[in-house]
Amino acid sequence: MQISKCLIKRDIQDLEIFTVLNLDDKGRNNKLKSLIENGRTINGDLLRLSDYIRIEEELLSEVVNLIKKKYNIIGLKSSISLVFLLFGIGLEKRDKYMKEVGEEWEKVKNTIGLFPYEKYFDYEYNAYEYNINTLKKLEGNSEILELPKNDFVHLQTWITAILLSEFKERGIKFKTVKEGTELTGIKVESRYKDVEDVLERLEKTYGKIIKLYTGWFIFNE
Repeated sequence: MQISKCLIKRDIQDLEIFTVLNLDDKGRNNKLKSLIENGRTINGDLLRLSDYIRIEEELLSEVVNLIKKKYNIIGLKSSISLVFLLFGIGLEKRDKYMKEVGEEWEKVKNTIGLFPYEKYFDYEYNAYEYNINTLKKLEGNSEILELPKNDFVHLQTWITAILLSEFKERGIKFKTVKEGTELTGIKVESRYKDVEDVLERLEKTYGKIIKLYTGWFIFNE
């Protein structure tokens, strides 16, 4: 399958990490070792890279451990890639280390291809500064606020995938809302109070970032 370069550039925005894609296998592994030793680029882009190219198992394991050490388990969740959510690419590889995330990983897998995640990503990416400022006012300090911009927006995409999976499991239908070609929301064929328990449960895990979804999901009266 040919993957759009625009999609890759959403997933991997660190230019130094992105250059790894243009190297041969030996050059890639050497460059990755150098990036890991440097420590500056320990973020989700390194894991998202593995959805596009083959990375030595030992190196991949080291990246996973470094991300967990730096950002705890939230770092693994924020490393999800759009190419995975859209096409399921890299499932077997990710399954080995994402299983420790637990039930949420199964829910995310359940929504592969159900939604134009790349358009959702663009919407939230453009709203990043607003979302960060809002979250600071709502919560103050939060480990989520420490995430790099690209990881923060990918975490939002992860949470959206979980929510859509919950809706699907309950037989609740949803559809995109657009202004022209721009995605602006999700119409949910349910009342808010019928899914309030899901949002409350996720808030216990992720904190006030869940409040950012208030204007995104459009529920029945």
